[in-house]
Amino acid sequence: MDIEQIEILEKFFRWIINEDAVATEKTAEGIRKSDAEMRKLGTMILRKLA
Repeated sequence: MDIEQIEILEKFFRWIINEDAVATEKTAEGIRKSDAEMRKLGTMILRKLA
């Protein structure tokens, strides 16, 4: 397929994302959940190494 590549500046990207409340909240939710899971994994690994 011949798809035209476009360049999106970070400033523009952030503006577009911030205009979409669902995208903003879901992104933040995903980051929080990922962080929580990484902390759990780190704790599990430390317990196995002890």
